[in-house]
Amino acid sequence: MFVNDEDLSNSTLDRAVAVLKAAPQGIVRLGIAKPVPIDQGGFSLKIYDWFLRSIG
Repeated sequence: MFVNDEDLSNSTLDRAVAVLKAAPQGIVRLGIAKPVPIDQGGFSLKIYDWFLRSIG
């Protein structure tokens, strides 16, 4: 999860909200993740890797 270039993967909700509120006006890039059951993990990681490469 991220806001612009700020990685929020291990952040608290309060930290994520603060970073989002502090983002400058204009275009804001958001990365959002939803927990996935373990049995689907491999498939989801492939999609996530593709997403990261596509926004690279």
